[in-house]
Amino acid sequence: SVACLFAMSWDTLQRMEYRFTSIMLRKREVGETDRFYTFFTRENGKVTAIAKGVRKAEAKLASSLETATLSEIMLARTRGTGKITGAVLEQSFPALHQSAEALYVVTRFLADVDRLVELEERDEDLFILLQNYLETTEELATLSTNSIHMRLLTEAAYYQLFIHLGYQFELTRSAISHERLRPGGRFFLSFEVGGIITENEVHEIGDGQPISENAIKTLRLITTQSL
Repeated sequence: SVACLFAMSWDTLQRMEYRFTSIMLRKREVGETDRFYTFFTRENGKVTAIAKGVRKAEAKLASSLETATLSEIMLARTRGTGKITGAVLEQSFPALHQSAEALYVVTRFLADVDRLVELEERDEDLFILLQNYLETTEELATLSTNSIHMRLLTEAAYYQLFIHLGYQFELTRSAISHERLRPGGRFFLSFEVGGIITENEVHEIGDGQPISENAIKTLRLITTQSL
């Protein structure tokens, strides 16, 4: 009886149930009826799991596991890949999903997030950024604004993502001399030195690209303001 109790306890430890608030990043087909999902959670960062039989006609999970949605995910985890046992859709972003152009831009951004972020590193600030991005794209899609606004919003989201990951340009001082940038000059953006440089310094580096004062001001706003 002791051996049986130990075996049952060990099995329970090996198969634990978790509940995550999740933003769906990507999905891919596995076998004939399964699907493999990647989602970013408030509680545990990026998580991957499989949903068994989710592509069957009678499956109920699929509608709560669409890319670019916010859901509460129930997950059974063993020593291998986690298995999705339940999902409750919390935010579906219907206007976004009805716009093919907007959905293309958003799913590409989320796929890049998947590529850039490591597994299971808790990061609530990044979760908030992703949720804010989806909510704001939903507002734009509801207003039926033109595609320029959607692209600008997404570029802002990319820039905030890069800042969050530790890649930020110097936008107030020269990246070479560290002197404060003054209005009225000609400026260049350099990835080599990580920021803005002046016309007098561009000969010192090999990748200076012209950038306008308005573009610099826009990047400063993106750095300090919410989406």
